[in-house]
Parts: sequence; structure tokens; C-alpha cells
Amino acid sequence: MSHPLQQQIGNVRGRIVRLVLIHGLSWVIGAGLVAVMLTGLSDFLVRFEDRGLRVMATLVVWGVLTWTGYRYLFAGLSVRLDNVELARRLGREFPGLGDGLPSAVEFLGQSEDDPTAGSSALRRAVIAQITADAGRLDFLRAI
Repeated sequence: MSHPLQQQIGNVRGRIVRLVLIHGLSWVIGAGLVAVMLTGLSDFLVRFEDRGLRVMATLVVWGVLTWTGYRYLFAGLSVRLDNVELARRLGREFPGLGDGLPSAVEFLGQSEDDPTAGSSALRRAVIAQITADAGRLDFLRAI
């Protein structure tokens, strides 16, 4: 079972992914509707008789869908935030935590008996202090 601090950061990450997905899908649907409406309006006004013009108009609609899908869905969902980077960003939103939040998250990822990580008692104290401070904050508000 993961630490409560890791669970809070995991909840924030899940909310971010959902919001990016909703934002991207909204752009794709909106741009697709506008492209279809403009193509339909131009077909109505000009009366495309040539099959090639209709194919090009269809390709323009597919191009708009592809570009907005790449720009808003793929680009947004391909950004991977590890726990420490997300903790840094949350630390900037909640200055009262300072650099303690990313440090505590990084300490949680280290083994207890790692000789290069420093004092295990100090790491446990930092984790306990930041967990207590973070328990009073609503990280989802930072989104």
C-alpha cells in the first residue's frame, strides 16, 4: 500500500489527465464541427459538382481533426510527470510547503537502508512533517 502523500499526488495526476482529456476532446469536437459546418456551407454556396473538390473538402475536415487531435490530445497526454516533478509544481502552488514536498516524495521512493541517501531518521522526520502539513491542504485546488 502506498503512502498517503503518494496517494494524494496520484489523485492530482488522475484529475490532471482527466482534465487534459476533456479539454482535448472538446477542442477536437469543436474544431471538427466548425470544419464540417464551413465545408457544408461552402458546398451549399458554391455547389461542388466535381468529385475532386468534395474529396479535398473531406481531406480538409480530416486534416483539421488530425491536427487538433495531435495538438490538444496527443501533446497533452504525452507529457509524463513523475511524482517528484508533480510535487515540485504543487510546491510552487503552496509556498508553505517549500521544497519539503518534492524532498519528501523523493525520500519515499528511496529504500530505508540506502547509505547514499543520508540519515534515515531525518528522512522519516521530513516525510512525517510534510505529510502532516499536506494533509491540511487541498491539492486538487491547485489544478
